[in-house]
Amino acid sequence: MLEKKIQQTSFYIILLIILLSAPLGCERKSKEMFQKGEEFWLKGSYEEAAKIYTQILYEFPKSPFGDDALFRLGEAHYLFFNDPEKAAGYFKELVQRHPKSKLAYKSQSYIASIYYHSLEDYNRSIMEYRRLISNFSYKGMADKHQLAIADIYFKKGDLEQAIVEYKILIEDYPESRLVDEAKYKLGSVLYVLGRYKSAVEVYKELEEKGPKSPFFFDAKLEIARCFEEQERFDEAIARYKELYRAYPEKTIIIQGIERVTERMNKRKR
Repeated sequence: MLEKKIQQTSFYIILLIILLSAPLGCERKSKEMFQKGEEFWLKGSYEEAAKIYTQILYEFPKSPFGDDALFRLGEAHYLFFNDPEKAAGYFKELVQRHPKSKLAYKSQSYIASIYYHSLEDYNRSIMEYRRLISNFSYKGMADKHQLAIADIYFKKGDLEQAIVEYKILIEDYPESRLVDEAKYKLGSVLYVLGRYKSAVEVYKELEEKGPKSPFFFDAKLEIARCFEEQERFDEAIARYKELYRAYPEKTIIIQGIERVTERMNKRKR
């Protein structure tokens, strides 16, 4: 009786060892496969690498290298196989299955960029950029994604919403290095809408910052153009002449002066 109990205990111990060692064996095998895939990747053999990454997902669905394999597959289809839609699918699967992965943020960034630049699905890209802001605020890149949202609304022709989005960046992220760019683009939207007075107010905020703002000279040029559209010709001419010495593209300034002069002459006739 005692011998039978010992045999049963030994059987269960062996079974437990097998069960505990199985995941370790799978992890070791999937690691070896991923390393092999990386070797192909570094050699530029992306199709061979993709086969191995796919095999890892199929044979070892719970592998700790699952997120790495999904990320590589997403990059391969986006960067090398010219299949952005399939790439987005891999990146989405990574974010859904591995939300705490070190690659989740980069994957979500890829998704938003793919829908914006490659698939040109602007509504979907806006949604994906908003996910970046809400789910990855700790990355400190919310201002960048907010600017992208505003730019997309501008590109798709929803100018009123673009104004709203640029103002969100300016007001919610006042210390951002992107504020000047957002202000310049806000002024551009207002100019397109014919709201020249409001545009001038925005451009003057950039002008007041002086040359330390990368948009200083462009803002001064746009103020001249706004004055031109408002038929404040004397002020426009004065602005163009002031810019002539410092603005790098002299042709633009000369054309502006000639255009205003011609309009002034027509009004006198």
